[in-house]
Amino acid sequence: MTSIPQAPVATAPAPQQLSDQTNYLPRRKIITVFLACASVGTTGLLDETMVSVALPTISSDLGAGSQISWVAAAFFVTSTACQVLYGRLSDIWSRKIVLFALMIIFFVGNIASGFSQSFIQLLIFRAISGIGGGGLSTVAQIIVSDVVSLRERGKYQGILGTSVAISYGVGPLIGGLFVEHATWRWIFWLTLPLTVLSALAVYFFMPLKTVEGNWRH
Repeated sequence: MTSIPQAPVATAPAPQQLSDQTNYLPRRKIITVFLACASVGTTGLLDETMVSVALPTISSDLGAGSQISWVAAAFFVTSTACQVLYGRLSDIWSRKIVLFALMIIFFVGNIASGFSQSFIQLLIFRAISGIGGGGLSTVAQIIVSDVVSLRERGKYQGILGTSVAISYGVGPLIGGLFVEHATWRWIFWLTLPLTVLSALAVYFFMPLKTVEGNWRH
């Protein structure tokens, strides 16, 4: 009997592994990375705390009434909804690039918020700010996990904790001063130079480990 030749069985290509971005650094560089991460986190937290004290004034100026709470809610909804994506996006395109992209979105959203002429405009622009601002501290924390081991991490967490304390302590005070002596729009515009300074710190002090492979895979 003659055997019937079997057709070759197609095999699916093996899934491509994500690049390991772990990059343990010497102590001197670790401190500068933590300071850069702290500057990024401080910028995002100051934005949130300053806006919270200015909501009544913004409501009066734009005629939003009781709906003004949606300005804060729009930021938190978009930041929370998108937060689950940032870790995986940074796995694909590298931490530093994704962090820069989020800072650009945050910058654009805030500069537009400062020029808002209606409640709806402010609502939309704050939602855009939330897309970027919600990922700043998240990606910064991921970068921290890349540059120092879990055992050593506690030695440097005080730097990040200090930035959080400063943001929550100083943010409402600055926001109140702007509302009383200037305009609430400066609350959004103040974050612009802070974002630029944070971006410079990220550029010069945070390491960039190139991610290999095709992003589609």
